[in-house]
Order: sequence, then structure tokens, then C-alpha cells
Amino acid sequence: MPPSLATLNLKSWNRFRTPNLSVCTELLGRSHTFIYEGRRITVKLPRAPAGKKDESSDRLSLVSWRPNGEDIIPLQYNIYSVDVSIDIDEEFRLPPEILTRNPNALDLLTTEQSTSLDRCTDESHFLSLRAFDFWTRMMRWQTEQHLIGRDDPNSPLTGMATYLVDKQSGKEVWIGTHRMTLHMSPEISEDVWCATQSLLSEVDRIPVSVDLYFDALYHLHIGDLKRAISDAAVAAESHVRAVVQEAMPDGAGPELRRLVDEANIRPIIERVYGEALSLADSPGKFEIPSGIHKLFDYRNKVLHKGAVEGLTEDRCRKLIASVRELLWRKGAPVT
Repeated sequence: MPPSLATLNLKSWNRFRTPNLSVCTELLGRSHTFIYEGRRITVKLPRAPAGKKDESSDRLSLVSWRPNGEDIIPLQYNIYSVDVSIDIDEEFRLPPEILTRNPNALDLLTTEQSTSLDRCTDESHFLSLRAFDFWTRMMRWQTEQHLIGRDDPNSPLTGMATYLVDKQSGKEVWIGTHRMTLHMSPEISEDVWCATQSLLSEVDRIPVSVDLYFDALYHLHIGDLKRAISDAAVAAESHVRAVVQEAMPDGAGPELRRLVDEANIRPIIERVYGEALSLADSPGKFEIPSGIHKLFDYRNKVLHKGAVEGLTEDRCRKLIASVRELLWRKGAPVT
């Protein structure tokens, strides 16, 4: 007589590191739920510590609080990891005893059953990676914090000082000062968390211009000014072309649209972009930020010469700020 089987509905679970993510106390244990690639995804923050309020773990630590007599009121936590789960559409017919055993109870399963579970695990793993990446990029977009989900190369996570060692023997001769750069991430409020959930429910992609804008800020942060300028310029160009394409009439043919995509960006900005905005949702004249043309000049020098004379960190920061004026022209990011 064949063994009895139970129908199990499963979900996948992964845990991912979240460098530079900090939230208000009220958000502990909260989650975002959204559809990604046709599947229901849940990203959940860790719960508040079960013991002392100032207790830290490998998942979170208290970084801000208010005294309350002999006690404290927690205000802000750094979050070191989130849990990502995916609802599995497929049902599995498995021995009910599998729920009473440790994972991977191969002695209970047929080869076909174990192969099916392996396949599902592999597919869920890679989908979780993509969904988590989408979520972190969305969090950067809504919070304007370019370091969320990104390791800081100057942080204590590098772990070690600089050593001088003898080439031949490998003997350590000198250990330099262990330098630590502490980055205090701005707190994510409940309002921003809820706004992010709304956007996750409404959109299934993040504009290329937004991703590149935050890439530019990150590369500025780590001192790669040439890459920062390149990212910022492409972000501005991508945004301008997208606005013009969106404003074109439905009858515009593919050749006209291709021309907009391939034409030199400067005449498009000077002659077409403002009109495209007025046809969309921004009546009135919109002044092109003064740094945009200078940004393109710097970008061209980087691409053609590989170096830019006189490009400083402060100058780069101001040029990137001009891109923000384009993307957030009405107080919120636009495509």
C-alpha cells in the first residue's frame, strides 16, 4: 500500500544583510509586501529585543534613546538584516512525517520529491536575490539614502588595520593605526515606510535615472569622481529623454522615437524638454538647472580623455545636486 501523502503549501525564506539601514522603534517587526515577477514577496524587519531594551544582536542594535527615570525609551535601531519570503504557488504532495523531522529528511522522500524541492529552492533563491535588490533600490529612492544596502569601504566592517610584512618570510613588521569611520544612517520614519509600501504596490520598476542618481552619490561617497560624474550625466540624460518620449503623441512612429533616443542631448534639453514638461504635468517655464550643461562637459572629458582637470569632490557634489533638481522638480521623484 503506498504511503499517505499530505498537500503542503510552502513559502521560501532567506535572510539578507542590510548595511546602513536604520529605523524608528515603531517599525521593528513591520514588513513590506509586494508583487515581484508575478510572485508575492514579503520583506520583514527584525522584532524588538526580547530582553533589555538596549540589548543588541547580530540583527539589530539600539543607537538612539531617551532617558525615562531609571529606564530608557528606545528611539532608533540600526538593522543588520531582513527576512525575505516568497509564497510558492506550487503545491507539494509529501509524507506528513516530514513536518516532525529535521530539514532534508531524504529517507522519507522519493528521488522525484527531493528533486522537486531542490528545484523550488534554487528558483526561490535567485528570485529572492532579485526581489531584495529591488526592495533596497526602492528604499534608496524613497529615503534618498544612497548607502542603504551598500557596504561602506571605510567602515569597521573591513575589520583590520594595515600591516607591513616581510616579503620573504611573511613576518609582520608593523601594524598601523586601526582607523574606523562610523556612519550614522538617518532614521527611516513610519511615514516613509508606509509611502514605500504604497509605491511597491503601484510600480514594478524603478526608473533608470533614479538608480543612476543614487549610484552617482555612492561613487562620490567612495571618492570615485569620474564614475560619479558619468552616472550623474547618464541619469540626467535618461530622465530628459524619458520625459520627451512620454510627451510625444500616440501616433509618433518608431523612427521619430528612435531619433529622440539617439539625438544629441543638448538641443533636446534646450528646445524640447521644457515643452514636453508643459504638455505633461508641469505648466509654466521650467529653468534647466545651471549645472546640467557643465555636467555633460565633464562627462565628455571623462569619456574622451579619461581624466578631468579641476574636478573636485565639492564641484562633483554640486553637479550631482543639479540632477536632483531635474528628478525631484515637484518635490517627489519623477520618471
